[in-house]
Amino acid sequence: MASRNGTTVSILNIPTCSAVPQSAFDTASAAAFEPTQWSYYRQYLSTVLPGLICGGLCFLAAATFLIWLCTLCCRRLGWVAKAPLTDKGRRGGMLGAAGNAFTVLLALAAAATATWALAESLHATDGRVSEFWGIVTDARGRAQGAVDTASGILGQLDMLQSTLDTISRDLPGLTGGQATGTEVNNSLLQINLPQTAATIRTAVANGRAALAQLNSQGLQAVADFQAKNQPSSENFQNIGRPVVLGTFFGGLMLLTLAAGVLAAVGRTPRLAAFVVIMLWLAAGVVLVIGAGGLLGARGVAGDGCLYGETYALHTVRQRYPASQRAQQAVQYYLGGGSALSGPDILQRVFNVNVTALQAYQSDPEVTLLLRFLATPAGAAAVNATAAIPQADRAAIISLPGLVDATQASLASLEARLERVRLSAPPVAAIKDLVCCELPDGAARSWQAWTVAGALAAMLALLVTVRLAASVAPAPSSQFYTAAPGGTAEGTQLVPRRGGARGAARGATV
Repeated sequence: MASRNGTTVSILNIPTCSAVPQSAFDTASAAAFEPTQWSYYRQYLSTVLPGLICGGLCFLAAATFLIWLCTLCCRRLGWVAKAPLTDKGRRGGMLGAAGNAFTVLLALAAAATATWALAESLHATDGRVSEFWGIVTDARGRAQGAVDTASGILGQLDMLQSTLDTISRDLPGLTGGQATGTEVNNSLLQINLPQTAATIRTAVANGRAALAQLNSQGLQAVADFQAKNQPSSENFQNIGRPVVLGTFFGGLMLLTLAAGVLAAVGRTPRLAAFVVIMLWLAAGVVLVIGAGGLLGARGVAGDGCLYGETYALHTVRQRYPASQRAQQAVQYYLGGGSALSGPDILQRVFNVNVTALQAYQSDPEVTLLLRFLATPAGAAAVNATAAIPQADRAAIISLPGLVDATQASLASLEARLERVRLSAPPVAAIKDLVCCELPDGAARSWQAWTVAGALAAMLALLVTVRLAASVAPAPSSQFYTAAPGGTAEGTQLVPRRGGARGAARGATV
């Protein structure tokens, strides 16, 4: 049991598939669960901080490397390749070859983990939006079915009330004749038909007011929200989601492979520098979202699993503070409170006092009258009473059937509401989604994103170091690029276009 602002809620809907135990419930945490306010997410700052720090270091590395390059440019210095990395590998023997091989293998590993992260992300998010809207549609359908049934019952009750008014109006004619018999006459004289009709009239008015509120503030609001958001969200799920994920991780894979190849070849330092900067940025994004955001999302989903019912009831209390009936109904259907009988459910949900309606049927005099009207003799007695207008006779004779139909409809609605409460398919589906599927998908994606980001950052660091070691600043007038054909003694350099006029093409360092 838990209490939030005076409202007692039983947490009964934690699925067995959830990794969050029911014992983890905390009253203070339930009161602080406000997912619509940014202040709630401050508690997860320590959870996402490692990912933010790692991602921030990647962004800082990209900025530092870019500043270093800009410094060379601002000092009117160019790059001079000391020697292609492949040449250095030949001169260095096995050590240089091993360095190139390690760089390429690390690039392949980073590309493979990026593929893994892409696969996990697509799997974790596949169909989740459609599943959510399916739950909403199912809940709307069940609620609409109950509302339609209740509306039909109110129509039957309206007819029943009208029939009782008719009998009450024609009562002198029925009791004045001898066709009904002394016993039935005595029963008719003892029945308070106007009071019974007034009770039904009140029930119908209350029920219709409740239905109008449910339709306007409940079902219609959900329908409008669904109509506004479902098409765009499903379009993103089916088209935008795979495009965004595929483009991002596809770009990450290309960057890792390009960085490995360029570092091993070592002949295009400018292109390698551009690739390294982009790789640092991509690794930072992966670490911020993966190592930080996904871990925090998993914690939020766990809180939603524990405190979702409490938050829902709190929201209803804030939106409808004067509607105790709405609060009781929401609490009941979310699993709070003890089991209720069918009449009590109708009283809470539709504000229809079924107990008072059923009281007249159990009255001995009413039972005798209904039994009499259901017989051929009863119908004949009504038709033989001249004081009863011809237009009223059919309504009076139909009273037993109308009462039976109304009672059957009430029982059907009670059963419908009770089945929803006992099985609660929409609530169970939402809990499975929040407690099991979302946290599990976030955990698997977090692992893949973190490993992919870490390997991409390691590769970016390695290539940055090798790139910085493979070039050196030189005066702008002596700006050269490495040309094939270098020897073990030196690298043949070619003057930069626009350099000093006196530079001799083909000079050897």
